[in-house]
Amino acid sequence: SSIRGNTPKGGPFLDGWPGNGRHYPVALLQADGLYELEQNINGGHSDDLWNSADQKLGPGNGEKIASSAPYPNTDSYNLGNIVVTGITIENFQYKAEGSSTMSFEISGLGGGPAPTSPPVAPTNAPV
Repeated sequence: SSIRGNTPKGGPFLDGWPGNGRHYPVALLQADGLYELEQNINGGHSDDLWNSADQKLGPGNGEKIASSAPYPNTDSYNLGNIVVTGITIENFQYKAEGSSTMSFEISGLGGGPAPTSPPVAPTNAPV
């Protein structure tokens, strides 16, 4: 049998989570941490958006059963194995007043902050 759709369902509303290995393959991570979209409570609201410079998404503590770590967090989950990534995403803000373009900062990738300059576009030049 095959799994269809965005299953298995997972979140802090399930017993034994996050160590139970049940995590959505794809999820819209809501800033309010209430997991209301996953529970079909509502279709989303303004508190779900990551749009304020004081919001911060950081690592948890690798716990197997949700109790003391912050949720949501940037821990990695795979079949019940939990890894603290050390990644922090913060300083969410609109690029300009009235703009729909957002920016944010990521740190903890490879031991240092993310680069601030745009990446160099690849070329087809021979090596």
